[in-house]
Amino acid sequence: MPANWERSQPKESIDIDEGLHKLVVPSLREEAKELQALAPPAEDKPAFSNVIALLSKGSEVIEEAGRRGITRSGLDDFERKAAAFGLRECSGL
Repeated sequence: MPANWERSQPKESIDIDEGLHKLVVPSLREEAKELQALAPPAEDKPAFSNVIALLSKGSEVIEEAGRRGITRSGLDDFERKAAAFGLRECSGL
């Protein structure tokens, strides 16, 4: 079932893959860059690095596969782990 915004747009103006490439992928990359600038406690550094890696990998998968890559991007795992660190803004993708 199409999302509400899809139904309200003329079919010819919707290009989900283009939107993912132009908006979502750059946004995910910027988010990863901002997370890399944070300094987690030493004991959390490996797990926090994993969270960043999940986000980076997710952006790569979506860039390569477009909407077909969303379900295998691992971003759901990223969201869960980011929320565990208290990163609510990040986990609300």
